[in-house]
Amino acid sequence: MKTLDVVTLALLALLLTAFLVSYRILSQGFADLEKSKVESNIQCAVSALAQESFVIDTLVFYWVAWDDTYAFIEGGNEAYIDSNLVDAVFFNTPLNIIVYIKYDGEIVFGKAFALNVEQETALPYDLLEHLGVNGTLLRRAAVESSIRGMLLRSPGPMILASRPITTSEMDQPVRGAVIM
Repeated sequence: MKTLDVVTLALLALLLTAFLVSYRILSQGFADLEKSKVESNIQCAVSALAQESFVIDTLVFYWVAWDDTYAFIEGGNEAYIDSNLVDAVFFNTPLNIIVYIKYDGEIVFGKAFALNVEQETALPYDLLEHLGVNGTLLRRAAVESSIRGMLLRSPGPMILASRPITTSEMDQPVRGAVIM
């Protein structure tokens, strides 16, 4: 009977040891697998955000290095708005905000659009805070420079880009910026 008790205790100890070792190995393996999956998902998200930021920056570039835009920022030509800044711009691009601003902080044109309900909305207040004369998005920079990234806001983050306005030849002093 004592031998049976000793053998049973030895088997239980062996089983317990085997269970603990395999649990440790498997749990570590699953933790490593989960960590790898999370890192992969984060990398995909960062890549997607970078791609979206690049697309918006490219759209801004097409609007800022243009003689008509250069003239518009100085004079606020209504014909420019009627032919270029119509609601269709928002439907055909991933944009929901366009702001033309002089370097003195004067907004020449600003429009926000709620794409989900297809109607114009007010420019977000927390965006306007970054558009002041000393704001990050209005920083004077070289003609070919750009500022792009993410603005953290209370309703959620916003991907945006800002570039200085110049002529088609990119040879005149900058007059302001376009932010989308």
